[in-house]
Amino acid sequence: VCVFLCFFSLGGIRLFKFNMPTGSDIRNIIKAPTFAHIRGQIITKPVIMDNNDWHFAKFYPSLEYTTFLANVTDIKTQTGWEKVTGKIKFYVRQSTNQINIGDKFQTFCKFEEFSPPDNPGQFDIKNYMTRNGIFLCASVKSADSIAVYEKQNIKSELGIKSKLNSLASVWLNDNPEDEKSNLVEAMVLGSRTKIDRKLYADFTSTGLVHLVCISGLNVGIFAAVAGWISKRTGLLHKGRAITCIIAIAVFLLVVPAQSPILRAGIMFIIFYLVRLINRNSFAINNMAIAAIILL
Repeated sequence: VCVFLCFFSLGGIRLFKFNMPTGSDIRNIIKAPTFAHIRGQIITKPVIMDNNDWHFAKFYPSLEYTTFLANVTDIKTQTGWEKVTGKIKFYVRQSTNQINIGDKFQTFCKFEEFSPPDNPGQFDIKNYMTRNGIFLCASVKSADSIAVYEKQNIKSELGIKSKLNSLASVWLNDNPEDEKSNLVEAMVLGSRTKIDRKLYADFTSTGLVHLVCISGLNVGIFAAVAGWISKRTGLLHKGRAITCIIAIAVFLLVVPAQSPILRAGIMFIIFYLVRLINRNSFAINNMAIAAIILL
């Protein structure tokens, strides 16, 4: 009953807030396709998209581009810089390695809304982005127009997560050109950007795409391995619980912060915390607490 009331009340508040942006929301400032000076911070790892392996690439060639998500913090108006809030999808119309997650930047870019699908059955990128709280996209032609005024800080959450992910990627995949290594990285870390497009399409058409998408099962396997190793090293129950909690926390920092992974991670952490205080663990209670924390 408590979980239901939490979902009903807090979920309603979040839905109302989602549909009613505050006065400083970027949606209230950018109303139509326009150009603007902005400042923001990169919150996802920039990904270089190469469509050369697309099935119709030889008939409709497309250039490489770099994309990432960014939090907008300031926008320049006639009266000067003003504070704003909002998340945008950013596109750089060339491949670049000059920017990283956590970097704070300033640029002059073009703003516009996402285009609706042109054909029936086509993926609706506008609806998908809207459900993720992203209503606008911005683009620049060159990476040189993005001025980074503060590089990522390893002490920040974004910096730590980026460094851990990079170390795990290097440890798992020492040859980025090897398809097998890229496939292992996708299955363990959930990084699907390096998988060949045709190979990913084959996984999708055969109904096996879940093998390259990490989920709660991966967290469970990782926790089981950590528990087995700690047991073999002679640790007692509390020592094994602490070791598993630390291992799961590190795993959550390395992999993408997706709901199934967070849910499973929180449930396992609660399970081991209960063992620390010598109490019995009930799955339904673990699930309820995880649901409230995620909400």
